[in-house]
Amino acid sequence: MSSYLDNLSINNYTHAELYELWETSVEELTLIYYNYLSYRKQQLAVLYKLQFTVKSSRRLEYQWLQLRNRLINLNVELWEYRKIVNIIMYTMKCKRYINSIELRQLNCRLVQEINHVESIILIEDESDDQEEANGYSSYNNNKEMDDDLFDIQSIHKYPSLTKRIMKLETSLIMKYRYVKKV
Repeated sequence: MSSYLDNLSINNYTHAELYELWETSVEELTLIYYNYLSYRKQQLAVLYKLQFTVKSSRRLEYQWLQLRNRLINLNVELWEYRKIVNIIMYTMKCKRYINSIELRQLNCRLVQEINHVESIILIEDESDDQEEANGYSSYNNNKEMDDDLFDIQSIHKYPSLTKRIMKLETSLIMKYRYVKKV
């Protein structure tokens, strides 16, 4: 990999420049991860709605498909930025700007940033729970989902429902994979 690094322009960066580049890349990575989790939450909400509709809804399936395509693109971006962050850290280590302990600290900071993004998503979800506590309900008597409310924590609360949702998602993936081939 050192021959690969020789061809990169970051190989000529100073420690301060690499560190600044690392921070910028981590910010971009966390922003993309936040968007990814937000879209995933929306996609799960659409799947819940689809699960409780009496007949098949093309509009909801199309919405799910759009979200799925966006998630695929965000996942690619996420891994690209993760690769960039890894290359920056590797370069800093190879050039002896940081030692193994500092490398672990950078990696821990990255994990903390990712955990922070996840907690933000859960906090947003808990604020939705507060709305439910004030008289709203996720499910009405017909077991249909309210359009505005979706509790991502219900994934853990109702494991059998979650299995049904994941089966629905798998069937939609297979359906649109088949349609794409035809």
